[in-house]
Amino acid sequence: MAIRDIHRGRIVHLTVEDVTLPNGHVMSLEIVRHPGAAAIATFDGDGCVTLLRQYRHAVGGYLWEVPAGKLDPGEGPPRAPPASSRRKLDSSRRTSSTSARS
Repeated sequence: MAIRDIHRGRIVHLTVEDVTLPNGHVMSLEIVRHPGAAAIATFDGDGCVTLLRQYRHAVGGYLWEVPAGKLDPGEGPPRAPPASSRRKLDSSRRTSSTSARS
């Protein structure tokens, strides 16, 4: 199996890998490797979830999303929200946030 590095960035690692599928077909796959992320959905007493308004360049504007953050290398699935999620949630209390009915 041949692996070619395309890009190694701060967050993602891109490769092209020549693989043989279980049916014997050989093909090149473009693989994006990411350290992982975690999100937290918080509900208030009325059953509404907290959403943050985040600017996302890739979509050319703002999105409403649950607080989330990437995992650090070697960090497993969290039992508590990642620190980056907690910071976003704390800052949302001072900036743009909303609640949506679940």
